[in-house]
Amino acid sequence: MEVQIGNCRKTISELNYQIDSKTRKLKRELPKSELQNKLRLISQDCLRLSHSLNSRQQRKFQRDQITSNQVILTSNQVSPNSKKSRSRRFLRKPATDSPTVTNAVVTISCQLSEEETKLLSKGLNFCPKPRQTDTQKLSLDLAAFYRRLRLREYFADEDGANQPLPDNDIASKFKPKSTWNPPKGRCPPLESFISAIEEEVKTYTSAPDFRDNLTKSERQAIKNLRHRDDIVIKPADKGSAIVAMGTKFYREEAYRLLGNPDHYKRLDSDPTLEIAKKVEAAIQKMIRNGSIDSETGPNLLQVDPKPGRFYFLPKIHKTGNPGRPIISGNGTATEKNFEIC
Repeated sequence: MEVQIGNCRKTISELNYQIDSKTRKLKRELPKSELQNKLRLISQDCLRLSHSLNSRQQRKFQRDQITSNQVILTSNQVSPNSKKSRSRRFLRKPATDSPTVTNAVVTISCQLSEEETKLLSKGLNFCPKPRQTDTQKLSLDLAAFYRRLRLREYFADEDGANQPLPDNDIASKFKPKSTWNPPKGRCPPLESFISAIEEEVKTYTSAPDFRDNLTKSERQAIKNLRHRDDIVIKPADKGSAIVAMGTKFYREEAYRLLGNPDHYKRLDSDPTLEIAKKVEAAIQKMIRNGSIDSETGPNLLQVDPKPGRFYFLPKIHKTGNPGRPIISGNGTATEKNFEIC
């Protein structure tokens, strides 16, 4: 019963939001006299619907032999004899403390303030709400979203599904992304959906209501952590804990891992350009052998290759908190061509 009540409240909230949005749209597009006439008709329809629903409810009560004294009022219902309170749907909620902590914060050879710990406990994927909307970025993101929708509709088969690329289609994976836009107006329901999204976005951006998801002290904690150079923050190797390590501890552990001669070798210079030349020679050889075509080959080369980036994740479940070394290959000479090797 509680689940059904919660679902009903959620549905009512969504309907109220849609009603407010449509009302604002009518106020902008219709003259005042015509708007008042339409609102009066809508009010009459709502009143008739309310009477109909009440009569249906009474018939069900009679069918199930339920008296009015047996109906349980929920916490949000009001007794008929009580005074009706004013609507406070748009009243700004007072600032509350942070939500329930779901991520443990572990410190190693460093100290964190209470607010810094509370902030990190939200997780490294937590996104603080920006104070101002970047309209240019929002417009670009929406345009890319509309394009993806139209592409899926344009290339859908008769059943409305999109066929995935085969696993051995190497050329399609490394082909430069197309900028082609499908024609508009092919699917009227899709265009109506896009128009509705545009209208909703205009409503929010024209009258923004900034409600911060962080307290003032947590905002200050972000600034403090951004300017601290005595700590390194990483996720734990296992679990969901967030680990704040002192810079001295992090460097000592990194040097210990890199000092293992079985896994690492110290070099006098950066061999990235030499590796890039070897990769290019190998790809040219594969093109001559017919393993890949001449169009796919250049797409497998990194334009501005960089060396791999070393870091480690602390193993807080082990004594001494040793690190698990990781080499990030993003941007390296072999990033784009490892699948064909």
